Amino acid sequence: MKVFLVEDESMMRSGIKNNMPWEREGFEIVGDAANGMQAYPMIRQKQPDILITDIFMPCMDGLKLSRLVKTELPHIKILALSERKEFQHIQRAISIGITDFLPKPVDSGELMKAVKNAAADLIKEEAARRKLERFREKTVENRRLQKYKLLLAVLSGTMPEQEILGQGKRLGIDFQGSEFAVLLFGMRSHTNIPADQEAEKCIRECIKELKHTIAVDRGRDGWVLLIKGDRLGSVNDRLNLCCTRLTEALQPYREVSFFGGIGRTVSSLSHIPYSCRDAEKAFSGRHFQDQNQFVYCCKEEGGLQRKEFYASLLMQSKEARCRLDHFLRNGLCGEEEAFVNSYLDAVGEGLYKFRVLRQYVTLDVYLGVITFLDGIGAEACSLSAEASDINRAAENIHSRDSLKAYLRMLLKEAVELRDEQSGEKYGFSVKRSLAYIDTYYSRSDLSLNTVAAHLKISPGYFSSLFHQKMGKTFVEYLTGVRMEHAKKQLCGTDKKLSQIGYEAGYQDNHYFSYIFKKTQGCTPSEYRKRNRKQR
Repeated sequence: MKVFLVEDESMMRSGIKNNMPWEREGFEIVGDAANGMQAYPMIRQKQPDILITDIFMPCMDGLKLSRLVKTELPHIKILALSERKEFQHIQRAISIGITDFLPKPVDSGELMKAVKNAAADLIKEEAARRKLERFREKTVENRRLQKYKLLLAVLSGTMPEQEILGQGKRLGIDFQGSEFAVLLFGMRSHTNIPADQEAEKCIRECIKELKHTIAVDRGRDGWVLLIKGDRLGSVNDRLNLCCTRLTEALQPYREVSFFGGIGRTVSSLSHIPYSCRDAEKAFSGRHFQDQNQFVYCCKEEGGLQRKEFYASLLMQSKEARCRLDHFLRNGLCGEEEAFVNSYLDAVGEGLYKFRVLRQYVTLDVYLGVITFLDGIGAEACSLSAEASDINRAAENIHSRDSLKAYLRMLLKEAVELRDEQSGEKYGFSVKRSLAYIDTYYSRSDLSLNTVAAHLKISPGYFSSLFHQKMGKTFVEYLTGVRMEHAKKQLCGTDKKLSQIGYEAGYQDNHYFSYIFKKTQGCTPSEYRKRNRKQR
């Protein structure tokens, strides 16, 4: 920890500064001065943790200096020295916030004891501050999670209306309205990696500014927006405004495309799940439709200009394969049914009448899946026997329903294999991140965000990926690397503790000592002393 000394008697100042084991005890004298006037600007520059000051000095006494310093650095610990013991000075010192009052001439052992006590108080206060910060963060996160669960319950219809209103009031969510509609919104980059971070940030800000809208962030799956209306027909206007704002927000980002699916307008909370299911059906149309548009699940309704969701009755084979490939690359687990329904709806009524058409569609989708898996390096033989035996599948498909069942199974297994393969691919990203950390761990600004930016993936995705692959958080791993470096330096060099902490990535020596003790069970000084004795 950094210590600053102010004493007008030069011999005493020199004795305190040079004849006490500061470094051995984990302290560093970062400056000294003969009076408060000289000391104040130096203290502002050095930002010490502990100030030792005489009370009676020329130009500016210790009490006035302490008052100024406490205003600038409220967490600093101040030890006051004085030959006199007048009650009023002690009383003023306490009111200013001086930690301890020591008589002059000061005993070096008593002074070091007081400095150590002040340091211990600083560590406790820092730990308490961080604990409070974590508690506040946890409280905010718990509240966010409660809101998320409540909104999911509203969208799925698993909670009574009165309970929704009650919980919403407690969490600050207003569900009052005369009509509602659900909008599903997603975006992706054309390079097939998580969407551009700046675009994501822009969309989050845009959604926050939308009035009468309750949002659920589904991460990589996009957003669910619940639009409320307070009078008949108002939801339509607000939907149009919402779509316009989202489109305008993404105009600067040419490498990012988006798609929105909109459900029907309903008149009560209990009917919101119907609107949500419609929106999901419309949203699955992103595998069939042009990007950068919002699509409704039904035709003209309520005077609004609607775009019909369904594709043409008969698709060309090449176009169908493109749509299938789009789903295999970008579809999510659980979307297979919606995709299959849309895909077969586009083929038309012939599926009801002609077995040869059903067999053709089966074979075409099967070949598309095999080609896709081969292209991403996945083993097609990993498909189940039921999914991979195309001859048996073709023989057993006697109806539209049996065709749907087979295609759902085939696509589900293909998406799961894709995701497994993707995990291996992004495992390489984790390896790159470890190499980056090993190279730049000494940079104080190294963080999850900077590493994610280096890898060109989103911080949220990188965080979950890193934890999944390494079994610990990014911060835990980085701290471990820094502590290993610090321990080697403590045992193998005579460098100052502040220098070792700085080289390990900690600009604040006090914080370095706190983290070291928290993770290693002892202070850096104790660790150095213990290991040198063992050697």
